[in-house]
Amino acid sequence: MAATGTTDLGRLRAYRLALFERVTARAERFRHGVAFFTPAHPTKWDLNLLVVEDAAGASAEDLLAEAERLQAPAGLRHRKVEVLHGGDPLVKGFEAAGWSAERLVVMVLRRDADTRGEAPATVREVGFDAVRALMQQWYEESMSAAEARDLTDADADSGPLSGARYFLAERDGEPAAGCMLLGEAGIGQVEEVYTAKAHRGAGLASAVVRTAIAAARERGDDLIFIMADADDWPQRLYERLGFETVDVYRSFTKKPT
Repeated sequence: MAATGTTDLGRLRAYRLALFERVTARAERFRHGVAFFTPAHPTKWDLNLLVVEDAAGASAEDLLAEAERLQAPAGLRHRKVEVLHGGDPLVKGFEAAGWSAERLVVMVLRRDADTRGEAPATVREVGFDAVRALMQQWYEESMSAAEARDLTDADADSGPLSGARYFLAERDGEPAAGCMLLGEAGIGQVEEVYTAKAHRGAGLASAVVRTAIAAARERGDDLIFIMADADDWPQRLYERLGFETVDVYRSFTKKPT
């Protein structure tokens, strides 16, 4: 894990909490953190979850009980808890209760990273409607078309609240790859990097990420990061672009039955 100052780690964790506050409809504090709710989009788990900034003093049993106490009355079929620090000791307890446990790596762009590269396609900034089909296609790789539409609608509604900017690469006359740029207070977050199956292997993901980085730098962001599943391959791509892992968050989920 790359050496990063505690100030930067604190900024990133505070930013994460502030982002949830901006894009969700309601926040309720509890003993170990904040519960966020978005009744208009109950199937969007990232808009309906409990966030724990530091798990010191919390057990898996504590958080399981809080998730049930807070999310059940809201009519949510899933349960989700994200822990920004100290989540590793909780894994066994959550898994024993039938929840899945994921590691999310937080990767910060090195300040000396050269991300220019040669673009294999023109990348332009667009509105959400231009990337909607791509986003829905991404979701449909792991769920039904109806579920994918619900999540895409949730993204359309939360985008303006987060100040999201979208970047699109087209190939053969059709949307081929895209990503999103979020951020505030000098922090830029690159998110939702996706390339359509028919256009993979052409360097388009790198191209849209580089363009988002350039936009973040242009507006003066001094801390640019991206998050990735620790057990999936995209983090290797981000490493090649100059990102380094500086922190790990834990995400615990109980899927609807």
